[in-house]
Amino acid sequence: MRYGADQKRKYRVKPTPPPPYWSATVVLLGVLGLGCPSTPPSYRVRVTPETVTYSPSTKNPGLPELEVAAVLEDPDGNPVPGTSFSWSSSDDSIASFANVSEQGRAQFRAYKSGCALLTAEADSPSGKVSGTSRATIRYPEEIRPQPSGYLLTPGEAFSILLDSSTSVKPVTWTTTDAAVATVDEQGRVTARGPGHARIMASSSPRQGCESSWTVSSSTEVEVRPTPLRFSTVQASSNLPMPSACALDAEGRLHCWGAVAGLSPAMSCVVDFAVHPPIEISCQTVPLPVTEGVRFTQLAHRCGLTDSGQVRCWEKSLEAQPPPLPTAPLSQLSAGSRHSCGLTSTGQAWCWGNNSLGQLGVNDFCPGPVCGDNQVPSPVAGDLRFTRIDSGSDHTCALDADNQAWCWGADASGQLGGGAVSTQTCRDGAPCATSPRAVVGKLAFQDIDAAMGTTCGLTTSGELYCWGQNLGPTPTRMEGLPAFVSLEEGCGLTAEGKAYCTGTQGGLLATPVAPELRWRSLSWTVSGFFCGLTTEGVAYCGGSENRVGELGNGTGGITWGVNRGLAPVLGQ
Repeated sequence: MRYGADQKRKYRVKPTPPPPYWSATVVLLGVLGLGCPSTPPSYRVRVTPETVTYSPSTKNPGLPELEVAAVLEDPDGNPVPGTSFSWSSSDDSIASFANVSEQGRAQFRAYKSGCALLTAEADSPSGKVSGTSRATIRYPEEIRPQPSGYLLTPGEAFSILLDSSTSVKPVTWTTTDAAVATVDEQGRVTARGPGHARIMASSSPRQGCESSWTVSSSTEVEVRPTPLRFSTVQASSNLPMPSACALDAEGRLHCWGAVAGLSPAMSCVVDFAVHPPIEISCQTVPLPVTEGVRFTQLAHRCGLTDSGQVRCWEKSLEAQPPPLPTAPLSQLSAGSRHSCGLTSTGQAWCWGNNSLGQLGVNDFCPGPVCGDNQVPSPVAGDLRFTRIDSGSDHTCALDADNQAWCWGADASGQLGGGAVSTQTCRDGAPCATSPRAVVGKLAFQDIDAAMGTTCGLTTSGELYCWGQNLGPTPTRMEGLPAFVSLEEGCGLTAEGKAYCTGTQGGLLATPVAPELRWRSLSWTVSGFFCGLTTEGVAYCGGSENRVGELGNGTGGITWGVNRGLAPVLGQ
């Protein structure tokens, strides 16, 4: 029978269900390893570490320093021995490989900051496979602005320079307080108003594999309403961390160099041989200490307040020795490890280290550890003095008749007794634990105890010294001009020339910084000194300025001023 087009039938084939045993058959074939072909098991390469941030310790890219390792693992995670790998970097300008070993280890060299994908590739039964370590390189980059600190008054300006160790250029300049100081795109800073601002020099962002960073450094800027005017200044060697402090006209204390606790804290680089460079806390400009306290005298990181109390800042800005059980002091002197003072009646008190009898209390510290904290005690002999001075390990004083007395260490004859003392202190060292009169029947107007040496200025203007290389008897120093005073290891002439203690004892025959006229000078055994000129300007010199002890805004080994001379900032 024929059907018309409209009579065509539509057929749908009904699927035939599988026989009931089909599923079991498939499972059995799978267990026997038979059946349809499948994808081969996958192998993988594992690289360790998978992520790493690497900061080279030096700027020398020729020294590979970081190692990565690769291992081929089978589908069960077991290592496949004897596998050879080829290594590649996604960016050879950031990191490239060197010293590739057959055991799957490789070292790479870093050239600049950035992200590099370090890939190890190997042949496996499943074909070529690879693994990757994501390495962020933080290459040594530095911004070294100088000065690290500056003092100004409103309207003054200065330029911050980038020293030769700066590897980041160009930099962006910003200020933390535009009301205090502004900075232009060349690093020129202008003081606007009193206060403190931090001038930042920053790089553009550096992009790593997971994060970004910038390289930055800062200069601390202090703007004061009026310039500083100092009435006295004192240098303190305390090697290898020298410092200096000064009093302004109102008796406020300002310090710089290696002084703990000052704010804002600055930093000085003391070693560029490693990365990151070794930095220590320092202060390169005068900063105020112990606000609210007024001092009348300075003595080796200690001061005498206007109420006659002693305050020191060796380890803490608030540290001070135990209170004296007598009237307040009118005079203060500090040696290397001990201090002494006079009351208004001329009674001498000493405290600190007494291993060599330098406290003058008829005793000494005999133990293996003689601490620096023995309490204040009156000096033996019930003498009355008008002047006292503490040396390294001995003390000298003048009485009302201008007679000189000394006590403490005497190994070099620095007590001036005509012969080295037969008394011995710790380790059998010659000493005197109570005051001994200086021989020669000389009348002194001033006395200065130094390191192993003592000098006295007679009432007739003659200088006598004794001790190191001079012997225990006062010797008149020839070939020197007439002095009007002795100042911290120096003799000062009426013309403002300063002749200071040499390493061989006595005073040097050449004046210190002869281009200046000194009103006062503080000299240390290392040759570091600070002083005030007759015009009232403070200078420091004779030092490498590693911790900012010159007070000129710079510090550290790069900008160290070798035995230099510089005016203190802020004046």
